[in-house]
Amino acid sequence: MPEISLDMGWIVFNIIKEFLIGLIMGYFCIFILNAIQGGGALLDQQLGLSAGASFDPQLGAVNMNSRFFFYFAFTIFILSGGFYFILEAIKFSFTVIPVASNYSINEKAIYSIINLTTKFFYIGLHVVGAVLVAVFIGQVGLGLIARVAPQSNVFMLSFPVNFMLGVFVLSLIVFSIYELLTDHYFTLDFYGQHIAEVLKSLVSK
Repeated sequence: MPEISLDMGWIVFNIIKEFLIGLIMGYFCIFILNAIQGGGALLDQQLGLSAGASFDPQLGAVNMNSRFFFYFAFTIFILSGGFYFILEAIKFSFTVIPVASNYSINEKAIYSIINLTTKFFYIGLHVVGAVLVAVFIGQVGLGLIARVAPQSNVFMLSFPVNFMLGVFVLSLIVFSIYELLTDHYFTLDFYGQHIAEVLKSLVSK
């Protein structure tokens, strides 16, 4: 442990340093949930649920799947012991970067944060990819109908078709999404890998 000073300026300075470490760790803890919520928002757009704001601005965007995926993922995170991951991460941070020790937000630390940010769309698509593929196939089928029967109003027909197809496929794969989250994303290995990488990069020369 470094020598502790009772100087108020020294205390405030180290409180800010510890706050920055907590801010970085909080970013990693909420990142996965936000990525899954982003996948749900993308699904809302493809199913036409976000189109309501275009016809009635007072209605606002209907983020049904976005909210569902966020609370669904948050519930799984709690039930799978995610709060233990946070406690382990806090314990690990005091081991790697003791209180009042020196560290710097260098190029390697910034690169580690950017590297995780690039996985945002990957995680979202990984969770809802099957539904998006099913909706895309439905769009191709509607396009063929438009070519065969040009007089049919395919645009208005696409709204209920996309919604029913998306909800049906989502109901089939919801248990697979649960297994994906518990076996891959909501694990100590996944969280520990990225948190350890960025914390170690803060103290690396």
